Amino acid sequence: MTTRNRLIAAAFALVALGALLAACSAQTTSALVGKTWQLTLISERQPAFQGVVPLDQQANYTITFNADATANIRADCNNVSAGWKEGAGASLTITPGVSTMAACGPTSMGDRFVRDLGNTVSYGVSGTTLTLNLKDAGALTFTGK
Repeated sequence: MTTRNRLIAAAFALVALGALLAACSAQTTSALVGKTWQLTLISERQPAFQGVVPLDQQANYTITFNADATANIRADCNNVSAGWKEGAGASLTITPGVSTMAACGPTSMGDRFVRDLGNTVSYGVSGTTLTLNLKDAGALTFTGK
């Protein structure tokens, strides 16, 4: 094999390795993955709002973070797909995507829940409790199942 052919083969090997590493980096083993997180409390600062989710309704407000950086959200009677990304210092971005559009009723917190997920800036996990910190200094609190 000539030197030129070796260099070309090495270049292809590096490209293939880069593609493999990029594919692997899309997978994550975050503390967020592996549980379905059920909403227990919404706390917003602007506008001021605090809502406790009754135990019998918590399964209607969930997020499941998948290892491929996608998430499945249940927002009362609607299902929402999302993407998510962790950053330095426990920063977190959640980008809600396609949603079903059922009318859930006047007492539903589904729209507020999805909006707040999109305003997440960071998170913390302590045992089975997940706290998503919001841009307005509010928070969403979950329990992991």
